[in-house]
Amino acid sequence: MTNRHKEKIHIVESGETIDGFVVGELYNEGGMAHLYHVTHPDWDIPLLMKVPKIKSGGPLSSFVAFEVEQRVMSRLKGRHFPKLAATGDMARCPYIVMEYIEGDDLHELVQQAPVQADAIRDVMVPVCHALHVLHQHNVIHLDIKPDNVRFRSNGTAVLLDFGCAHHTRIPDLLDTAFADGEGTVPYIAPEQVARVRSETRSDIFALGVILYQLVTGELPYGRTNLISLKRRQVHEPPPPRYYNPKIPMWLQEIILRCLEIYPQDRYVSAKRIAHLLLHPEDVLLTKRARRKERTALLRRLILWARSLY
Repeated sequence: MTNRHKEKIHIVESGETIDGFVVGELYNEGGMAHLYHVTHPDWDIPLLMKVPKIKSGGPLSSFVAFEVEQRVMSRLKGRHFPKLAATGDMARCPYIVMEYIEGDDLHELVQQAPVQADAIRDVMVPVCHALHVLHQHNVIHLDIKPDNVRFRSNGTAVLLDFGCAHHTRIPDLLDTAFADGEGTVPYIAPEQVARVRSETRSDIFALGVILYQLVTGELPYGRTNLISLKRRQVHEPPPPRYYNPKIPMWLQEIILRCLEIYPQDRYVSAKRIAHLLLHPEDVLLTKRARRKERTALLRRLILWARSLY
C-alpha cells in the first residue's frame, strides 16, 4: 500500500460520529490498533470500536491483520465471541464495532500464579470449551494468550483478537509475507516459528503455556527472545514439578503433552483437555508425569546440534 493510498483512508478519532456510532474516549492502544468506547442508539450493550494503526506508522501487516479480523468475526456466532455490531469499509474507513466484554481477563489470574489445581480447573475448562467451539467454526486463533481471554459474569470464556487467525475455509491473507504477524512469542508453537498457520493444535500448545504459567508462575521457555523460539523447536521445557513438586502428576501430564514439539503428539482437541481437567482419573500417566528435573545439559546440547542439520 502506497502513502498516497493511505492518505485516502479516514482514521477514526475521539469525538467523531461514524456511521451512527459516537466515538468516545480511547479505551486502549495496542501495537496494531486503537480501541475506543462507542455508543449507538440501536445498541443497548457496551461497545468498542477497533481501528487499525495506519497513519501513525503502523506496519502494513497490521492493516492486513485487520481485514482478517473483519472476515473471521463476521463468521463467528455464539456466547464465546464478542457480538459484532458493524464493520467499516477497508478502503474508506476501516473499523470493527464489537461488544465490550466487561468481565475479568485471564491475565489477572496468571498474575496470581502459582494457582491451585482446583482454581485452574474452574477457569481453564471454560477456556477449553471456548477454543473447541472456535475450532468447530473452522478457525485457528494462533494468538491464544491470557490477554485475549475474558469472562462474562456467568463464567463463560470469551475469546478476543482474531487478527492472527486463520479460517480454514477462506484464503489466508496473513501468509509468510508477513512474518511479524505470527502471534505472541511466549505462546506460539514450534510450527508457528516455521510459519505454519494451518495446524489447529498450535492453539493447544498455547493452552499448555497458559497452564504452565498458572501452576508455576514461569514461562516454559524463559525470556522472550530468539533463543526461546529455538528452544521450543528442539527440546521440552523444564517440567512444572521442577518448580513445584506438589503439582499433581496428572496435571503435569496434561501440560507437557500440550507442549510437545510435534503437533501430532499433543491432544487432538481442547474438548479433550477440558474433560481431563474435570476427570483427572482418566489421564493416562506417562514418563512426562514423573519428571522432576530439567533435561540434562548434555542432551540439550545434542538436540540443539541435531536441529542445525
